[in-house]
Amino acid sequence: MRFYVGTGLDNFERARELQKILTEAGHTITYDWTQHGSVQNLPEEERREIAQNEIEGIESADHVVLLLPGYRGTHTELGIAIGTFGSFEGPKSITIWGESEEAFLVNGKTCAFYHASCVTKVVDSWENFSAQYPGLF
Repeated sequence: MRFYVGTGLDNFERARELQKILTEAGHTITYDWTQHGSVQNLPEEERREIAQNEIEGIESADHVVLLLPGYRGTHTELGIAIGTFGSFEGPKSITIWGESEEAFLVNGKTCAFYHASCVTKVVDSWENFSAQYPGLF
């Protein structure tokens, strides 16, 4: 299975941990944005290339996992995944994880797209989620 893990920079280490768990289980990462991290100080041409790589990574994944909290980039990743969900080339499943229901709130309001029918919402501790995740596919 091909996968993509997205999240905010606050969860950088958790993204890497989940990527490691999934690759050790024999799955293939489609794009590893943690190799470059923040794009804030990169030249525009490099940011453009990274954006394209992330789009292609999401579109070519069989499974997209998003870890909350997420910010602009994570919500963009969710939009791309939902937009390509069910297409021949797009992700076949989307999971959003948060440690509590509060993680699914944005400025005190929920994001409607967290509740799309193609999204599986998981509320659990990181330890439980990451330990059982390879078996959730």
